[in-house]
Amino acid sequence: MADRAIHLELTMRVISREVWSVLTDATKIPLWWDRAHAVQLTKPEPGGIYRLDYRGGKPDECRILDYELGRRLRYEWQGTGPAPTIVEYTLNELPGATHVIFRNSGYGEGAEWDRLHDANFAGWLSMFLGIRRMLEVAHT
Repeated sequence: MADRAIHLELTMRVISREVWSVLTDATKIPLWWDRAHAVQLTKPEPGGIYRLDYRGGKPDECRILDYELGRRLRYEWQGTGPAPTIVEYTLNELPGATHVIFRNSGYGEGAEWDRLHDANFAGWLSMFLGIRRMLEVAHT
């Protein structure tokens, strides 16, 4: 079977610099990442590490694979699943807006992967809609 992935695209009526900041600034990530209360980011470059600490849970380790300042971030996410998945954000600047392309790939087969895929799909969708609402409301 082909690689299973979560793929979301949405446009936010704010400039890409603001979207990028919310997605990559360790002090802002807990504003939108559900349950994350602390984020450590070693270096925003390939080989850098995100560590996401959760209230009452085991931290997630994320290893940065690709990084293009203001445009693209791709990292390996070792969350609660049986193996890491790959998370990628790509931002495309539009006049007065930003088109965000999100992909979380690497989901395997079986019931455990099915549950993880469904939970992560709901979580990512909720978080991106929350990010858009948070940023757009700040500009109204």
